[in-house]
Amino acid sequence: MSPEVYEKLYLRLIAKLFRWLEHLVEMLPNTVVALLLITLFWVVSVLAAALARKALRGIKADQAASRLMVGLVRVSVLGTGLFMALGLLGLDKAVTSLLAGAGIVGLALGFAFQDLAANLISGVALAVSREHPFQAGDLVETNGLLGVVDHVDLRTTTITTLDGKSVIIPNKQVYQTILVNLTASGRRRVELVVGVDYASNLAHVTSVTLSALETVRPRRSDPPPRVYFRRFGDSSIELLAWFWIDFRGQEDLLRAQHDAVIAIQAAYARADIHIPFPIRTLDLHGKGELTLRKL
Repeated sequence: MSPEVYEKLYLRLIAKLFRWLEHLVEMLPNTVVALLLITLFWVVSVLAAALARKALRGIKADQAASRLMVGLVRVSVLGTGLFMALGLLGLDKAVTSLLAGAGIVGLALGFAFQDLAANLISGVALAVSREHPFQAGDLVETNGLLGVVDHVDLRTTTITTLDGKSVIIPNKQVYQTILVNLTASGRRRVELVVGVDYASNLAHVTSVTLSALETVRPRRSDPPPRVYFRRFGDSSIELLAWFWIDFRGQEDLLRAQHDAVIAIQAAYARADIHIPFPIRTLDLHGKGELTLRKL
């Protein structure tokens, strides 16, 4: 190869290096601004994460959901700063390619893991909602189950039924179906059905029943106990008695029913009020034929 060829290659290389150097010098202010911008957005992301963490703590959000939300806030702020810095450096095509690639990947993942995404979003919504449908320890009825909420994860809700079974429900099913929170109000109405003899003085029965209910403790004084006669039964006149209690769990209801039954039975015994047994009449017709008639 002749010396002229080497000289041309050397000159082309030097020219290329000088063009790079010129471009670097031209881009130096933009590079400094881009670095400062990334640093600024990093500081902003830290502050935004701290504010988000404080806000989520104020609404008593689930810890796992809080960590996820704080992480998303930081990534969002840093991502915004990164894209702005790349734009300052003239890498617009790279930014466009990154956004397009992220969109395609997100779309593919959304189709592939739509149930997972739905449960995740539902879990976050349940955890960060200002009007919490329930808290850990609440007695709830949902999806045909009655139990105490154990904990809420990002994908599932764990409920312990009253007979001790641990049931894991996808958050999407909890979020999209009717949920009855039995402990949210902190009170519960206790209802009892009692039958008294047809010969009873109903006004006297009402007074005795109310007096018996007022002895049940603990019991809320407001609203006061109520007694309503509701129908003529086969062998008794049925009454509905109710009163209110402070309610934290199913045992409170069972204990109140237990104490009320004991109090009513004792009060009726003292007042000579009879709770009749079902009456059956047996008729024998000739040759041992037996007819059962219910009264």
